[in-house]
Amino acid sequence: MFRRLVTRYDGLYIRMIRAAGAFARIHSHGKIAHVLDQIDEMAPDALDPLEPPPDGDIDIPELKRRIGSRICLMGGIELKHLETRDEDFISQLVRQTIAAGKSGGRFVIMPTAAPINIPLSAKTEANFIRFIETALDTGRY
Repeated sequence: MFRRLVTRYDGLYIRMIRAAGAFARIHSHGKIAHVLDQIDEMAPDALDPLEPPPDGDIDIPELKRRIGSRICLMGGIELKHLETRDEDFISQLVRQTIAAGKSGGRFVIMPTAAPINIPLSAKTEANFIRFIETALDTGRY
């Protein structure tokens, strides 16, 4: 059904976006391993949000191996971790995620979603700051 309902149309949109001189990004949450070949076939410039297992079904090293030389991979940090874990966990997770995605370029670390809480909880705020600081420190090429 993905080919019939998504690949068929999004492939056309990607070509139209490119013809207009812009970049095309596919945003697809959840389990994408079984349709990754079709995503690759559509040839987007980028794919996000890269939800690691168990929410997704493919990790960053496998994504890098299968499509990372052709498609910029963006994501890898689950919002639920930013909202619930401690700052040390976030630092370690960011370092591990960057290590998995950095080689060969075409990787942007980012959260899989944005919080919608107003006001932002103190824990989430502290974890976002830790995420950004660790990514800036670790992510340099």
